[in-house]
Amino acid sequence: MALNGKNALVEVCNPNVTTPQMLHDAIAATCASGGSFNEGRFFDKLGEKFDYIIEDPSFSACPKLKCVFDKLNDNANKLFCNTMGNFIGTPDFGLKLQVVPNSEQMSGIDGATTRPDPNTGLITMKLNETFVCEEDNYPVKMAGTLLHEAIHAEMYRKALENGLNFLDPDSYAEIWDVNLELKHPDFGKPYSAAQHEIMAKEFVDDIANALFIFNNQKLTVEHYKFIAWSGLSQYGSHLGFVSYYIDEFADKHQELISSSTTACP
Repeated sequence: MALNGKNALVEVCNPNVTTPQMLHDAIAATCASGGSFNEGRFFDKLGEKFDYIIEDPSFSACPKLKCVFDKLNDNANKLFCNTMGNFIGTPDFGLKLQVVPNSEQMSGIDGATTRPDPNTGLITMKLNETFVCEEDNYPVKMAGTLLHEAIHAEMYRKALENGLNFLDPDSYAEIWDVNLELKHPDFGKPYSAAQHEIMAKEFVDDIANALFIFNNQKLTVEHYKFIAWSGLSQYGSHLGFVSYYIDEFADKHQELISSSTTACP
């Protein structure tokens, strides 16, 4: 379920599903707590029993970003549903989607996903305003960033769900049954390096396939590998999968961009 802006409820990956019982239970719990009906208390009660995705107003204020998200959702994109969709229906973990300014922290970064809040379990996906709100940007690139960050969010969620330490790289190695090779300080914080290594080993083809479907199956899956490797090439090159600058997919990427439009498909 997504909390769209302040009060619109959206069923992620299954937009035809209605949730009258869920809403009835939340209203009943709100009233049982005493006092008059209060919107804030209602959403608190809703969040006690159901995971949710919160679309921050800053997210909904970027029309093209919202369009890309809605298409991934409405088409029940498999990778989207296996990552963001997993925030629905199990307690304790929520996901917030937020657009932030191109500040020093986000400079040069299209997106970042924060560690879970220790008190609430809330995970926040932060997207760079200059990237996702740019009218001339290509939706397929924005979809790539959303899917990349969605995998990070799902990795945190899965570690928490399994009662593991999300700051321990071995937690991710255990869940995905992967032998971690990139433990050098050059790769950043160990848990982040572990997530990226697993993405490089297990998720690149999934991202490329998801983008191919998102973009109405234009050209071939290989044309989407450049975007799929974006943000992972440092890890892929050290593992011997791709070159650092992903040169082997550059021509196909240019062909894809040349044949694409900046309008949301």
